[in-house]
Amino acid sequence: MNIHQNARLTPSGRGRLVRLVKSGLSPKAVAETMGMCPITLGMWVARFDAGGVGGLQDRSSRPHRLHRPIPAKTQDAILALRRQRLSGQQIACDLAVSPATVSRVLRRHGLNHIRDLEPPPPVQRYERAQTGELIPIDIKKLSRFAHRPSAKPTRKCTAAQTPKRLPGSSTSESRVPVAPSMAGTRLCFPNRSSMAIGGYIAIFVVKP
Repeated sequence: MNIHQNARLTPSGRGRLVRLVKSGLSPKAVAETMGMCPITLGMWVARFDAGGVGGLQDRSSRPHRLHRPIPAKTQDAILALRRQRLSGQQIACDLAVSPATVSRVLRRHGLNHIRDLEPPPPVQRYERAQTGELIPIDIKKLSRFAHRPSAKPTRKCTAAQTPKRLPGSSTSESRVPVAPSMAGTRLCFPNRSSMAIGGYIAIFVVKP
């Protein structure tokens, strides 16, 4: 027999409480002595009077009355209407059942969302036989500043702070080919993307 983990008394202890009450002691005094509620003590006394020693055993937690299961015919009708892309409220109105019943059936069969009626789209992938057949290149324009980023901006620039190049912009190219070993990023000067792309093509042609 499995005793409840939070139970204060075993069937033997419950029987001792019942014997104390039957001997003439006050149920309230017995409950205070054992540190329990008088209502709980009265419950065990009533169960002893109804079933004897067997009434002091732990009972199953299963409810006395179970809900009526949904008929298979109703479930099939709900699923058939769902495959016609009807909402749960519409199905409940057509079949004269509770919306909660429709929701339980759809959730049980994995159709609680309309998108579940259609198979997921296949994963878009591309595979190449040789490395370098596809070379996706991303070009980003980056600005250059006259002063160093760590230097405090002032009105006067010293000789050390005077930039050797005029402010402008550079181009950053990132290549992500099929082979991960060929991925990389570099900065190109001057700001001409066509030269940078041509440089990459030349590199890939020379180096396999």
